Amino acid sequence: MREENVDASFTCTLSKPNVDVKWAKGKSPIFTDDKKYSISSVDCEYTLLVKGVKPDDESDYTVTVKSKKSTAQLFLEGERTPCSTTWLLW
Repeated sequence: MREENVDASFTCTLSKPNVDVKWAKGKSPIFTDDKKYSISSVDCEYTLLVKGVKPDDESDYTVTVKSKKSTAQLFLEGERTPCSTTWLLW
């Protein structure tokens, strides 16, 4: 049985605050006005929250800071609890 309707978060930790960070699902940019996602930052940590994860949320998620990118996959498999991923970019 697949666990659905939990939240997943991706966190990127940078070396300085107040940086322009962009998030994408696959090749599609994620915008802050989309109720499916929440984007936040505290000091040097930038977080994307995917709310109520469902199978169609499975994808690559990419964080872009200037010319640097990092990508992680979100997938559902078996019973899971809320998940999170943390990246460190310099």
